[in-house]
Amino acid sequence: MKALRMRQKMTPQEIDRLCRVLNDPDIIETIVEHGDMDRPGTLIRKLALKPRLARAMGILFASGVRQILTG
Repeated sequence: MKALRMRQKMTPQEIDRLCRVLNDPDIIETIVEHGDMDRPGTLIRKLALKPRLARAMGILFASGVRQILTG
């Protein structure tokens, strides 16, 4: 539910930017290995360590990813 609420707070432009950042072979591999619809926090913690995502962290934190990382 937290991930859904987070997504709902994002603008279409933010979603587009995040999708462009996520379109990276290393990031896709991490998503395939660690992605779990029932436990998105695990994947988000793994992705937070990726340098390529550093640019998108502002979008993620503004939309509530901090709650998933700490909760």
